[in-house]
Amino acid sequence: MFPDEGATLIVLVPQLGEHKVGGPTEPDTMFTVKVSTGGLAEASTFTCSGLTPRALTARAETCAEFPLGFDTVLLAENGTIVGLPRGATVSIVEM
Repeated sequence: MFPDEGATLIVLVPQLGEHKVGGPTEPDTMFTVKVSTGGLAEASTFTCSGLTPRALTARAETCAEFPLGFDTVLLAENGTIVGLPRGATVSIVEM
């Protein structure tokens, strides 16, 4: 019930990047993730490798009843960071 006392999961991934419509894809390793929250006017998308669709599904199940769940920070090898608040809706839009 106290988000400031909640858990934060830091996940190291090989690659994070900007989603470019019509850009090159590597379906075996990269997929596009869509994130929407009440704090964003519109959904945001990014590309990611190193996570599985099952990992994102498990995160969604765990974070389904806000404020339960955990905040997630994705950290790529090149230093790119993406934060996924526990209240964010996260889905895969392209594989």
